[in-house]
Amino acid sequence: MIRETSAQHGARLYCSEPDCRATFQGSYAKGSLARHRRLKHGSHQDRDGREYDCEEPGCSKSYKRQDARLKHYRKVHRHLAPGPALSRTKYRSV
Repeated sequence: MIRETSAQHGARLYCSEPDCRATFQGSYAKGSLARHRRLKHGSHQDRDGREYDCEEPGCSKSYKRQDARLKHYRKVHRHLAPGPALSRTKYRSV
């Protein structure tokens, strides 16, 4: 169940899991809530048990999302990052 309230800048969505206080708002609120529920509250079958391990020898970091591993590469192991992060403003439609 999704609780939704009106706000001046769009709807605010709340995670309905017991004791979870996560909230989401904005253009991508529904997708963000769905991802949150899948990754934080879903079973291993819901997310296929997929883990993205760091490929640097000796680094034991593991991530549930590929973009989180990429962020780790850009901060810690720059030689593993495919390239610099692209600015979002450069690609906004006018």
